[in-house]
Amino acid sequence: MTVLVFGSLNLDLVAYANQLPALGQTVTGDKLLRFPGGKGLNQAIAAKRSGAQVLMVGCLGKDSEGDYLNQVLLDEGIDSRFITRVEKQTGIAVIEVSADAQNRILIIPGANSMVEFSDHYLTSLAKPAVCLAQLETPIAEVEKFIVNAHKAGSLTILNPAPIQKLNPQIISACDYLVVNETEGSFLTGKAVEKVSKDEAQEIGKN
Repeated sequence: MTVLVFGSLNLDLVAYANQLPALGQTVTGDKLLRFPGGKGLNQAIAAKRSGAQVLMVGCLGKDSEGDYLNQVLLDEGIDSRFITRVEKQTGIAVIEVSADAQNRILIIPGANSMVEFSDHYLTSLAKPAVCLAQLETPIAEVEKFIVNAHKAGSLTILNPAPIQKLNPQIISACDYLVVNETEGSFLTGKAVEKVSKDEAQEIGKN
């Protein structure tokens, strides 16, 4: 099965400390680690490790962070022919984690803000069985990707995170809209956190 992922690639910089600093405060941390991240890259790696043939559309900067993430794609066996290198910083997530698992996250989109849809992604190879996206790249481009993939006959899956308002066109073009309780409540305008499974299914249908 071929999966085409349209989305973000980030370098996650994770700082660990006993407690997070208050505004204007300096604290001593325990360690700083870096990980490949971005919702798009995470989806691509998960699909590949589940046995799919995976291609990814995205943008990386022409910097050392971009080189690192490009190597991750190669190491994971993800086809990177649709990854564009641009004159902009690779996406970065700065994550602070305390000993009691509280966290703060700052995202710098960088090159992810330059991802654009092209028909070439859907026509230059055999039709992808599944087209998968999230919302860490420009939503207008994600909408073009999902709508055109749906027209082409691919199964379309969207994880609308970080959550934002969706046009009816993109919703109707999604075969699967994967949301958590918070996202479901935002999109439907109804609290779904404490409803039954049957009630949640009925809300989802409407």
